[in-house]
Amino acid sequence: MPNPNGDTPRDLSLAMREDDLRIPAGGNAGGMGTAMAHEEEQVNPAAMILDRLHGRWKWFVLLGAVLAPSLAAAAYFFTPVSYVSAGIVAVERQIETSVIETPDAEALADFPGYVVEQTMLLRSERVIAEAVSDARMRPFDERFGSVMMEMIADGLDVAPQKGTGFITVAVQSVDPLFSKVAAESVMDAYMRIVPDPKANFTAKREKTLTELNAVRLSIDSQNADRLKNLQRAKYGTANLQQVIDERVQAMRLTEKDLGEIDALMARVIADLKLPAGTKPADDSKIVATQVDLDRLNPQLLALRRELEATKTQLELAGKSYSQKHPIYLNVQKKIDLLNAQYKAEMANATSMWDEGPGKNATFGDMEKRKETALATLNAIRADVTELNQIMADDAKIQRTLARLAEDERMFNERLQQLSTESEALSKGRISIRTSPQVAPKPAKDRRVALAAAGVFGGFGISFVLFFLWGSVDKRAFGTGQLVSASRGKLLLAGAMPDMKQIENDAEAKDLASNCVHRIRTRIESRRTPGDGYALMVSSPFQGDGKTTLAVALAWSYAESGHRTLLVDCDFIGQALSFQFGQLAQPGVREALQGEEPTQFAVSCGSPSLWILPVGRDRQFGASRVHPTGLRRLFRELRNRYDVLIIDTGPMTASIEALPVASAVDGVVLSLRRGRSRDRLEECITDINSVGAEYLGVVLNYAERKDCMRYGSVSRMSVEITRALEGKREMPTQHPLLAAIQPPAGKSESGERGANGAAGDAA
Repeated sequence: MPNPNGDTPRDLSLAMREDDLRIPAGGNAGGMGTAMAHEEEQVNPAAMILDRLHGRWKWFVLLGAVLAPSLAAAAYFFTPVSYVSAGIVAVERQIETSVIETPDAEALADFPGYVVEQTMLLRSERVIAEAVSDARMRPFDERFGSVMMEMIADGLDVAPQKGTGFITVAVQSVDPLFSKVAAESVMDAYMRIVPDPKANFTAKREKTLTELNAVRLSIDSQNADRLKNLQRAKYGTANLQQVIDERVQAMRLTEKDLGEIDALMARVIADLKLPAGTKPADDSKIVATQVDLDRLNPQLLALRRELEATKTQLELAGKSYSQKHPIYLNVQKKIDLLNAQYKAEMANATSMWDEGPGKNATFGDMEKRKETALATLNAIRADVTELNQIMADDAKIQRTLARLAEDERMFNERLQQLSTESEALSKGRISIRTSPQVAPKPAKDRRVALAAAGVFGGFGISFVLFFLWGSVDKRAFGTGQLVSASRGKLLLAGAMPDMKQIENDAEAKDLASNCVHRIRTRIESRRTPGDGYALMVSSPFQGDGKTTLAVALAWSYAESGHRTLLVDCDFIGQALSFQFGQLAQPGVREALQGEEPTQFAVSCGSPSLWILPVGRDRQFGASRVHPTGLRRLFRELRNRYDVLIIDTGPMTASIEALPVASAVDGVVLSLRRGRSRDRLEECITDINSVGAEYLGVVLNYAERKDCMRYGSVSRMSVEITRALEGKREMPTQHPLLAAIQPPAGKSESGERGANGAAGDAA
């Protein structure tokens, strides 16, 4: 490429410096697009996670370092610990006595079952309520108040020791002293109840029986009230809903009759044409209409239709024959016959009306029928109202009966419980073997485990937040995000480093050159072969490095021996013409107006690289660019050059991008690292819509790891380098070469002869 002195720099980094292009920064557009399938490769979960956390993993670690100790401290200090105090109640199978054994002192036949009964009694509400009333529990009233009974019940664990008569009574609580006092109170309350259960048994049983009898009397009274209530209906059934439904149906039929009567009365008034407010005479009848007569005698309608059809035949016969012609006379006779028959049927229908519906359809009869129907309707409505009230009263009585039945069941269960206690509690068999003590350490302490979980949870929450952020954020920080953005459907052409950072790094320059050559070879492997190829370079928005990519590709094609022409079709930015100092020279604008384009091509100092500037005619703007003119221009240029590299404005922000895309063979997009991928899909759709081939997207300003993924730097070994520099004369022979080469002094023919002799001997 030419510098101000006309020299050709061989340094790719100087040729592609973005800061010299003076391209204004564009929007952060871009996006994932649907394109051709990318080469198949396995998804690396670690790489995917790093892509999602790209640029934010330090913040992830920082937030995790803040959340982890916070959650761990909260878990440790706010996790309650539990203390357990336990005592043992002993149940004797047989009471040792010094006198003659009584039935009470004999060995129990079902001792395990008896122990289970005592276990149930120890955890019963009666014992717990007695324990709460213990004087030793009063100091805890201020702290726990009304929930003390629930606390004891929730923390109480009563379990028999298998194969023995011991029952362990334990109370678990966050307060070790409360656990100890509560366990003692439960055991003492049980002992106060167990030794002499018959002391209060009789009074409780009599009281329960009295209340049970009162409930039964109330049930009988409610049943009698229900019977009286149902007798009000006088229908002999308790299913009043069915009766109500029948009465409602009768009410609807009556209302229908009323509507028909009103319609008939209105018809009489209309037929007589009386003044408004004038009542017809009682003997006024309904005048039969044609519809009424047709309903009584269906033959009338058929005769009218046949008569109309015959008249039509007569009209047609009159057009074809004279009135004295036999055909005409036959039709006329048929009409006369039908008229006579119709008159007879009309007289018959009128007689039927007078003898039937019209006979009793006087205005006075209709008034009487209406009064009767109204009376019937009011009676039915009153009956339905009374039945609804009866059903409401019955439902109320049934609810009362259900409540009384529940009370009866409760009192029966209470009597059964009293009987069970009376039979189960036997004096002298129960004793406290071990009293509860204050627990020296917690029985259940999960603080350390939860604190450890808080540490992992803090980093987990931080990871999830930043992972989700990276999933929602559409900016491209690495090639992996472009590959995985659409599950492998996005064609990634390669990556290019930041050209501003490679000027003083020889290895980075080699890597950049390799990346550019790799992009070119990918394009070459995909593009359709032929004479002359037009390749457009664009981007979603300004500032994505498309001009840098265009210059780099042109340099790569020129280096590979292709006659390459750089074409500046960016009518607004004109960065390519500015970079090569050709802003004031004629070019594309003049060529699109009919001039020979090759005369404007300027050599870049390389024998295979030329540039066609954007042109100096400012009157010819982007709005005048047309696909037809561009196709003609590129067709002429293809005849002179192997490859055309066309630099245009952004796909989504320039006028000339789509016309240029419709006239080229393929399109490559450039996306700057850190820009959003949202507009890539729109760009790819536009490219496909105009018939151009989408060749992929290049991640510009990529990091070194992405550049190493799509390009590499080969290094010569130290020995080869020293040998090329003349610092080493005798290279070290590879052991494999020493094994397969013949020994010194032994000719190849002699070795072949020896081998042949050995073969013959074999």
